[in-house]
Amino acid sequence: MRAWTLEPDDVVALPVDDLALRVLQDARDNNEWNWRNWMLLAQQEAYRGRPDALQALMEAWAWLINRGLVVREINQSSTESIVVSRQGHEALERGLPWLRAVQRLDVQLVPELEAKARPQFLRGDFEAAAFMAMKEVEVRVRSMGSLPASLVGVALMQQALRPPRGRSSRRRSASRTALECGYPRSGPNASNFFAAFRTATRSVAGSCRSSASACGSNKRRSMASPSI
Repeated sequence: MRAWTLEPDDVVALPVDDLALRVLQDARDNNEWNWRNWMLLAQQEAYRGRPDALQALMEAWAWLINRGLVVREINQSSTESIVVSRQGHEALERGLPWLRAVQRLDVQLVPELEAKARPQFLRGDFEAAAFMAMKEVEVRVRSMGSLPASLVGVALMQQALRPPRGRSSRRRSASRTALECGYPRSGPNASNFFAAFRTATRSVAGSCRSSASACGSNKRRSMASPSI
C-alpha cells in the first residue's frame, strides 16, 4: 500500500463495498499477494492506533474474499495468499455502479430469466435485460390467461386482471389468473396495480439507461478516490 492515502476517518466512513474496491485496486497496482501482509503494513504504518480503521479494512478484505473478487494464489503455500480474480479485474474496469448492480441480482431467477435476462445484465446492458424480463412477464401472463399474442404492455395486464364477464367463457377466468399471480382482481387495489404497472413500464427503461450510463462513464474515468 505504498501510495495509499486515505485518512483513518475516511476509511471508517466509506461503505464496505466502496472501501473494498479501493483495497482491491491498491492490491492489484502493487502486485500484492498476501492480504495479511497488507493488513500488517496498514497496522504498522498508516493506521497505528486506529483499530476502527483496521477493522473496516478487515471487513473490506472479507467482502472481497466472500464475493470471489480475490482468490487463493495456487503457486503460494500461504493460506493468506491472494490474486485478483477475473471478476475482480472486471469490477475494477467497470466500477462500483456495475458491481453493485451485479450484487443486487445475486439471486436465483426462474429458468427463463436466467437464460435470457441475466446474461444481458451481467454484460452491463441493463436496458436490454429489463426488456427481456418484462417480455417474459408478458409471455407468462398471456399463457396463464389464454390471451392473444397481440396484447402487450398495459393493455395485456388490464385484460388479464379484468373480472370475468360470464361463466360460459371458454377462456380461463381472468380473476383466477390474477389470483394465482398474486395480483388484486378488482377494486381500488386493482386500480392501484394498473397505475403502478404503467409507471413501472415507463420508468424501468429510463432507470436502466441511468445505470448503464453510470457504468459506462466509469470506463472513461478512473474510480473516484484519492491516489491509491
